[in-house]
Amino acid sequence: MTPINYNFPSLYEGDTFSGISVTARQSEQAQFSVASINRTGNVATAVTSVAHGLVNSNIVKVTGSNEVDYNKASAITVIDGTSFSFAVGNEPASPATGEIKGQKLIPIDLTNVGIKMDIRQSETAKSYLKRFTEESGITKTDAINGVFKIDAFIVDFPATNYVYDLQFTYNSGVVATYLKGKILVTNEVTSNA
Repeated sequence: MTPINYNFPSLYEGDTFSGISVTARQSEQAQFSVASINRTGNVATAVTSVAHGLVNSNIVKVTGSNEVDYNKASAITVIDGTSFSFAVGNEPASPATGEIKGQKLIPIDLTNVGIKMDIRQSETAKSYLKRFTEESGITKTDAINGVFKIDAFIVDFPATNYVYDLQFTYNSGVVATYLKGKILVTNEVTSNA
């Protein structure tokens, strides 16, 4: 499985990052074709080529749209057996273009799963600048439904670009990386003095 890329919002050196809640999800079924997506305001309506079998509040990951604002995982509202809607940001062109696919995602039960996150200067760096584990910086808030949070922390490393990933270690010994991305730390401009 290819990890999903998530880039942290810009952080300021020395400030406190307020924390973030994350839900770990995996695909439940094969991708299905999306015949069209049209947008009205901030609501996109997707029409599938065949019956989708989804229910309200399922999480569906849309990919393949040339208009990147449609490519996301969202809670959906079912309209009928071949259409559903979801919220979009910005104002992507409508109708969407590209070879668009959808895929239902389900939460990963994290009850007996260890979670670890390292922040490094590069993907090849031997040592980490900051490590988060369940004992220090990661809290499972709803393990059965895959929900955990990265606790608030002080950004105590120099301003530059960093990389991170989240590793999940299962009881069987299998290690999987579901989320990775970049963290940009910038210098404060305005002095506190």
